[in-house]
Amino acid sequence: MADDTSVVSRLGFWLGLVLGLGVVLFAPSLPRPEGLSVAAVRLVGVTFVVGLWWVTEALPLGATALIPAAAFPFLSIASAKEVSGAYMSPFIMLLLGGFLLALAVERAGVHRRLSLYVLLGVGTSPRRLVLGFTVASALLSMWISNTATTLIMMPIALAILERAEAAADPAQAHAFGLAVLLGTGYGASVGGMGTPVGTPPNLIAMGAMDAVFHGQPGLTFVGWAWRAAPAVIIIVPIVWLLLTRLYPRVPSDLRLGAGSVIQAELNALGPWRPSEIRALAVFGLAALLWVTRPDLELGELGKIEGWGSRLGLKGVHDGTIAIMAALIAFALPSGEVKGERLLPWATAVRVPWGLVLLFGGGIAISTGFEATGLSTYLGGYLGRMAGDSPYGFMAATTLTATFGTEIISNTALANITMPILAATAKAAGTDPRLLMVPVALACSCAFMMPAATGPNAIVFGTGRIRIPEMVKAGFFTNWAAWAVIFVIAVLVNL
Repeated sequence: MADDTSVVSRLGFWLGLVLGLGVVLFAPSLPRPEGLSVAAVRLVGVTFVVGLWWVTEALPLGATALIPAAAFPFLSIASAKEVSGAYMSPFIMLLLGGFLLALAVERAGVHRRLSLYVLLGVGTSPRRLVLGFTVASALLSMWISNTATTLIMMPIALAILERAEAAADPAQAHAFGLAVLLGTGYGASVGGMGTPVGTPPNLIAMGAMDAVFHGQPGLTFVGWAWRAAPAVIIIVPIVWLLLTRLYPRVPSDLRLGAGSVIQAELNALGPWRPSEIRALAVFGLAALLWVTRPDLELGELGKIEGWGSRLGLKGVHDGTIAIMAALIAFALPSGEVKGERLLPWATAVRVPWGLVLLFGGGIAISTGFEATGLSTYLGGYLGRMAGDSPYGFMAATTLTATFGTEIISNTALANITMPILAATAKAAGTDPRLLMVPVALACSCAFMMPAATGPNAIVFGTGRIRIPEMVKAGFFTNWAAWAVIFVIAVLVNL
């Protein structure tokens, strides 16, 4: 497998280098359609290199994402000031602040305690446990990475599965194990859709939209949740029903003793510690400020002004709030060890900087599309299709993303598609949120293949699931998730 990956990476590297550089170097002499500038043709070459290297991972994703920063000024695609701004946009600040807050919460351990409370609250019968693991994973994944969420839930799940394997019929225990493990992984993927900081494609879509439309229309933290949270709320119980009733079908008469396992985990945590309380308070403050900042439109009833309007702070962004909350975590004592902060710098350096650069690269490409006029040109072709049948176009692109993300990382897929969708929406005169939000959500719907997402890989790595079992369960889940995303997108945009 490693050798195969190495071959693909090498092939992608040289193919991208030769073809992409060929387009860039010979752009002035290449025949080009009327209205398409030399800079736009060069941008096509750069985008081809970046996209191919992202897909094949010819270089580390973050390293590839830096190509626009170096190439755009030299090729007269965008100035250094324009392209550098993409890597420090307000959406990058939101991502960075979200990562820092998540690290503070993880270090305090409050996320584990909350997940155990959810499991006890939902119930400890076999089918209720599957629901509990799915719900707990979804809730955590709205705020911390889906991979971290799955890693947190796995020890609890495996402890319960060992009880089941010792006490139940092997076939029944295996079916229950499949449902619990897949529910945990799927819940982590689904939950990330619900907030801008939940998973990379969400912020990539918001950043690309802002680069092309300059905030008109834009999406706030609340605006994203308004469109995405309903999908999470509906898909989570559908996942539960599919896993417990269709495949692998969980028997209701298993005796597991799961309640004692969960209670023992809670007892081991002891009473609430000061660092847990403080981390939860800082995180809660950030969430409250995110939710109450924008104005709440009530249609004919008028609107409720958010604190941003009331205080005249129109320049404040959700990213500003995230950084402010992170600074509080840096400054606030943990309350447990003298001189220790809630978020020490030694913990903060664990921020996945490659992902931060990856976001910046995606926004930089969107900036290049707008600066060279390539967005207008491409949008003219695709915009006719989107304009004639926006819902049909959205259904097709969303379905393509749903199954495409099984073989391409969701972040790379979003970085490649979002600039094109933004251009399409602009040319078609269509609300970009109709095209971009559903596709961004679909990028998180990889439920079939072990290598498609971090949660899938972790679940498969337990050795309790075979690939055909994951493919079968994931196939039904992919289609169900796509249908829910499509219907909600239509209803929200009516």
